[in-house]
Amino acid sequence: MAIDGTSETSKLIITLVAAGGEDPRNFEEHDFVALLQKKQREDGRYGEHIYTTNWAVMALSAAGEDTSKGVAWLISQQNEDGGFGWTVGGAESDCDDTSSTVEALIAGGTPQDSPVIRDAVAFLKTMQQADGGFNYGGSSATNSASDSWVIQALVAAGEDPLTWTTATGNTPVSHLLAFQADEGYFRWTSVLTDTPPCKMTATAVPALTGKPFPPVIPVKGAVPVAPPGTRGNASDNGNRSTFC
Repeated sequence: MAIDGTSETSKLIITLVAAGGEDPRNFEEHDFVALLQKKQREDGRYGEHIYTTNWAVMALSAAGEDTSKGVAWLISQQNEDGGFGWTVGGAESDCDDTSSTVEALIAGGTPQDSPVIRDAVAFLKTMQQADGGFNYGGSSATNSASDSWVIQALVAAGEDPLTWTTATGNTPVSHLLAFQADEGYFRWTSVLTDTPPCKMTATAVPALTGKPFPPVIPVKGAVPVAPPGTRGNASDNGNRSTFC
């Protein structure tokens, strides 16, 4: 099995654990947990980047392994604005990587009320756009991927995304639901759809079901996203079928 990248190995471990019945330490005669652990550097990071460490911490936490060194390294990478970038060396904070770091830290045992989590949540609040959604950073468009990452991070941090209402009356949830096409799949932006349109749909579903990564670790104090039928004018989305 040709899976060797840090994030790819991590995602496979999460998938095997979440699916149930499969052992990531012995799957197709490979020990993917040991493979991932070998990718940890002396300073605590996994692979080269913040985002690869996020995935590794989530995966190893899901597998019941100690991730304290990786968690400590991630905390040391927080920018002054409270956010996190994608890699070391002064990468600008962005919504996606800040959100995935929040999920990784909480999966690794960081309390929801710790300064690193509260500062990260505060950063995300400053990044919410008037339409209720989030972008990757800079002048990029708000999109379903960033919305999904932020919603999952808020749920993990004990925040209710339905209370993050802008002056226009929008929330991250209503903004994400607006990307859903009549066929059921989710667009990336208001004008762009990934091909095939499955990736953004797969990204949106965990967020809308209130499941932060990794989905196998119950998060104490997590605030689930309200089910369809309790979102006002967005309630009709609950009757749509998934395209992919």
